[in-house]
Order: sequence, then structure tokens, then C-alpha cells
Amino acid sequence: MDDLVRKERSETPVAATEADRRTHRRVGTLWSATVKMSRGAFDGMVLNVSLGGAKLMLTAPLCLEPTVTLTIDRVGTFRADVVWQRHEFAGLRFTDKPDYIARTLRDILPA
Repeated sequence: MDDLVRKERSETPVAATEADRRTHRRVGTLWSATVKMSRGAFDGMVLNVSLGGAKLMLTAPLCLEPTVTLTIDRVGTFRADVVWQRHEFAGLRFTDKPDYIARTLRDILPA
């Protein structure tokens, strides 16, 4: 009986995951970066990036300011909004023009 229940559960469609709903494909990274805001600058790591934004791990929590500047070493500088934060992790949405973002990240992101 347990096998039947397990089989039925495994065949049940699962709701779309957050990754399935994303507009832009993300690429995993481990790049050092700096986030600048009105109360100072914080070092961190970019854990993934897309044309839409980036996920960061930071040395200190950010406050949810409307706009920050993200400088990714060896890549470039982007303006972004902080859209979420949990402990030392934060999600940023790029606010620069899409053509600038695409041009800056073209060698990193898949076509």
C-alpha cells in the first residue's frame, strides 16, 4: 500500500518552481564584489547572476534602500534595487539599461 501512495505522489504534477518562473537564466558564480549604499560599502560574493539581477552573500546585512551600486570585480558596475534579504544573503534587481547589462555580461552569460 505504501508503494502505491508513494507512486501516486511522485506522479502528481508539482507547481512551477521559482527558477522556472524567472525571466532570465542565472549562471552560478563565485565572484568578489562590493555593494555601495548611503551608509557605506560592504564586501561580498556574487553567488549567481543573470541579465535581471544577482544573488549575493555579504559580510554585513544591508538595509533595504531603494538603490545600491554593485561592483563585481573584473566584470563591471551596476545600479540595482535590493528586492529581498535573508541574513547574509540578498537579491538585487539590476536597474541599468538592458543593453548596458547585456553588453557588460555578454562573455559570461549563455546566449
